[in-house]
Amino acid sequence: MIRDLITLIEEARHSPNVWYNCSRPEAAAIINRHHIDLCRSDFGPSICLSESPEAAGNDEVVLEFRLQEDYRILDLNEIHDSVIWQRHRHDKQRTTHLISDGIDGLYDPAGEAYHVFNPQALLFIRVYDGVVSDPLEETDIQVLDEYALGGLARCTAVTVNAILEHFHRHPITLGEIPVNEPGVMRILVAKGLTYRPFPQEVGRTMQQFVGLHHMGVWCLITQGHAMALVNGELFDAENKGPDARKLLATYQMQLR
Repeated sequence: MIRDLITLIEEARHSPNVWYNCSRPEAAAIINRHHIDLCRSDFGPSICLSESPEAAGNDEVVLEFRLQEDYRILDLNEIHDSVIWQRHRHDKQRTTHLISDGIDGLYDPAGEAYHVFNPQALLFIRVYDGVVSDPLEETDIQVLDEYALGGLARCTAVTVNAILEHFHRHPITLGEIPVNEPGVMRILVAKGLTYRPFPQEVGRTMQQFVGLHHMGVWCLITQGHAMALVNGELFDAENKGPDARKLLATYQMQLR
């Protein structure tokens, strides 16, 4: 039953278009902290992505992206898409014109790579592998900064570890950090917990919910954010406290 629920959530919310960019640490730091940095290519200014993170060199950082909904990528394997590209390829302002025509990138079958012209088409998910601007010794592989693999400081990790600590379960490691709500629930279930959704609480503000629930262990989801409420104590990576953020989902956690 729980497995079926997690599967339904994943299928409803997630696009299969997950791609990876392999960059030098300096370039990855710019993308991670500020914006997508377009580079020169045979297809014009673009960011180059692949379907697998395995192409990275030993000294590269792998960044994970997801294609946003309602954005279009040409597939040069397809005759119709190839004709569109040929029509634009000699245009000096092809990138601008392609984006204005609703085309945000293309798939190059020869290089087995995606070249995305429009940064708005991509959602940056996390640092998949490697360390960005880590000042620690290279041999100290167990202690990475907050940018490594998304960081144990991210909201999903804080939420999971607060709940696991209450139930005297081992905390998650860097390699187990969940990226999203289904990932949080999957980790907690794998650690021997179960959960009960409370749809009647959806729409309440954080302030209202915390005021009503002084006991129990809760996983709380707001827009793009996860938190834990453990016997009245809020664990929130953003440190905003009980405020006007509205709940999208609430789960009461228990031992299985």
